[in-house]
Amino acid sequence: MVAGICDLDRVVKAEQNIAGPGCARRRGERNVSGSLTMLVVLITLIHLAALIVMIVIRVRRNEVEGTAGNSDLIRPCAVCGEPASRRGYDGLDPDEQRDPYTGRSYSNDLAYYRPLCAAH
Repeated sequence: MVAGICDLDRVVKAEQNIAGPGCARRRGERNVSGSLTMLVVLITLIHLAALIVMIVIRVRRNEVEGTAGNSDLIRPCAVCGEPASRRGYDGLDPDEQRDPYTGRSYSNDLAYYRPLCAAH
């Protein structure tokens, strides 16, 4: 009985065990497992480096924004005093502009935009 290249579902006697392609490693062949291990280690190191870069970016951004204890970025709503989530135009600019598509008025001067909460 001649065995196929790689019959894994049958029991092979010791005298029938012949090294064929894909079934057994011959002496002098490269270790594929070592190459795969090296690939996994390199990918892990790349992911670790990316994680460190993301953490550094996040920490630097918090320092720049002043969220490490400085609360100047959170302003109260001009109407009710709740924390503001946006700025709204108050309509008091003497040089008021109109959007030709929507018809809404706006100002080029940011001094005419008041902090408003989501309810206002």
